[in-house]
Amino acid sequence: MNALLFSMVGGLGALFSSVYAPETVYLVLVSISGLAVVVVWMAIALSQFNFRRHYLREGGQLKDLVYRTPLYPWVPIIAFAACLAACIGIAFDPHQRVALYFGVPFIGLSQLWGSVRRGNQNLAPGPMRSYRCGYFRVGTRG
Repeated sequence: MNALLFSMVGGLGALFSSVYAPETVYLVLVSISGLAVVVVWMAIALSQFNFRRHYLREGGQLKDLVYRTPLYPWVPIIAFAACLAACIGIAFDPHQRVALYFGVPFIGLSQLWGSVRRGNQNLAPGPMRSYRCGYFRVGTRG
């Protein structure tokens, strides 16, 4: 519920900034959200690549996975590279460069906050087990 309220407050702030400060605050917010989308897709591509690579190392076969990625491993590699190129391209666009100025520190602070909150939890990968969850078979670390 807190996330929903926080998102609504942020959304209202963005709405008001689009009316009252479209050339400054609104541009910063749109740039940061655009960068966040690209970074999230980079994480998705990297996660898919790493999951399948680990799954194969543990003796699994790609044909056993319910969701098949055509042309694996090339699709996640190309997706990651394209998103990285978009992030690099942002640096050359003066109107979008502000996303790097605010987005990169925000991502860093978010990671730092998560690390502080987690403390010394061990997040090292362990053996994987797969199970069915609805329509999908997913892997878990055991």
